[in-house]
Amino acid sequence: MAKVLDTKKLVQDISRKVKKTFREEIRGLQSSLEFLSEQLTEMDQIIKKQDSKIKDLENKNYDLLNKNKNLELRVDAMELGLNEFEQKFLSSSLEIAGLPEIPHSDIKKVVHSVAVQLKIEDKEIQSSLRLPGTKEKPGSIVVELKSKVLQQQWLEAGKKHRLTVSQLMSNAPKGKDEDPIYIREALTKYQKSLLYKAKTQLLNKSCKYVWCKNGRVYARMSNDSKIYYIRTLNDIKQVEKNCCSQFVRQPEVSTPL
Repeated sequence: MAKVLDTKKLVQDISRKVKKTFREEIRGLQSSLEFLSEQLTEMDQIIKKQDSKIKDLENKNYDLLNKNKNLELRVDAMELGLNEFEQKFLSSSLEIAGLPEIPHSDIKKVVHSVAVQLKIEDKEIQSSLRLPGTKEKPGSIVVELKSKVLQQQWLEAGKKHRLTVSQLMSNAPKGKDEDPIYIREALTKYQKSLLYKAKTQLLNKSCKYVWCKNGRVYARMSNDSKIYYIRTLNDIKQVEKNCCSQFVRQPEVSTPL
């Protein structure tokens, strides 16, 4: 005779097994979640530490940038001071520019000829030497005088008497005899570069006048406008900015006396 199936017991067995399986699955899931939570906590701590390190590095970098900026400012100030000191040594000197190459032994003779043409006594000359130049542009002759007053006399005479190469050299190179000779203040290398850049960037663009007097570079937007004293390249940019912010008519090429 066939055994009667106990349905109730079967359902209970199945239910028990399912619950057991669920509990095992839930425990496994809980373990996984706990593991992931620990991993996330650890990663969060690592990220916070990295953020802290990055912040520290950013602060150190900021400090270094400030120190570097301060150092640059100090170096710039020292260079300006040194340039001004060097320029003072040239306060009684002038340059004769525009002369073709001549033998070193003829320099004093040519300087004497310049003095004669300018109708000035040359007894107060301390020394004269030629600066290095290029094949296309010979160097200027630097003349050291005994005083600033004498330098000004030479400069004024140079404006009054326009000299040419032929007046100073009987054997002037072909095509150079009518080239002008310039009598100007002696400047340091830095001041020459500053004057050149100021003229290039400002003259006939932002300013009507750019000139040098007593070893200093100046700029002026118009006849009655403010005079700017230029010491650095940043000053040139600032002058350009100030001038461009105002309406200015197209300036003429001119330099104030």
